[in-house]
Amino acid sequence: MIDHIIIYSHGFGVEKDDRGLFTDISQSLPNTKHVMFNYNKINKINNTIIVDSLLKQSKKLEEVYRKIRNENSHSVIDLICHSQGCVVVANTNLLGIRKTIFLAPPDNLNLEGIQDKYNRPGTIIDMDRESRITRKDGSITIVSKEYWESIKNLNILKLYNSFSNNTDLTIIKVREDEILGTTDFSNLKRQVKIKELKADHNFKGESREQVKIIIKNILIKYVTS
Repeated sequence: MIDHIIIYSHGFGVEKDDRGLFTDISQSLPNTKHVMFNYNKINKINNTIIVDSLLKQSKKLEEVYRKIRNENSHSVIDLICHSQGCVVVANTNLLGIRKTIFLAPPDNLNLEGIQDKYNRPGTIIDMDRESRITRKDGSITIVSKEYWESIKNLNILKLYNSFSNNTDLTIIKVREDEILGTTDFSNLKRQVKIKELKADHNFKGESREQVKIIIKNILIKYVTS
């Protein structure tokens, strides 16, 4: 029987390993079963990623969780989520999750200024049709009209508060977030634990080791057994 399982929820427009972040975290927790999966459709030939709506992403998470829970009814299941993957998890509001860790979560999904945020050559933002975003690594993220509609007027902090009633939630807020800028979680319930770390959005460099230590300490009961 598997004692401890971690399900990972990756960010916007990336693959299931979240550009190596989740791989590094999983390798630091060897006595645990790690479950990573893609919300998006991946085309390796064209180097493109197609982003599904938030609703479809939530349904995918539900399917993965239901399968894992049915096969491991007595296992402890935790969640590790990064960036927009935190929103997907909170929007799904799963029951039966012991601990959840949000890494660099957004405090809103404001669509204002989105064109300035993704301003590389070849990027076309059209929220009434299909958008194409050129990423730093050269890949293309294709975003449907349905995705933009699914995140409009979403109250992120309300979702986090609601989810915190069903899990032990810890947010790791980063101080040098070049993607989200300054985030404010002061309106979250007191039961939500907030830790700050000097790191960028993807925990590069020294902060990668630091965040792994923080995660291990949060999950210490099971990773050391």
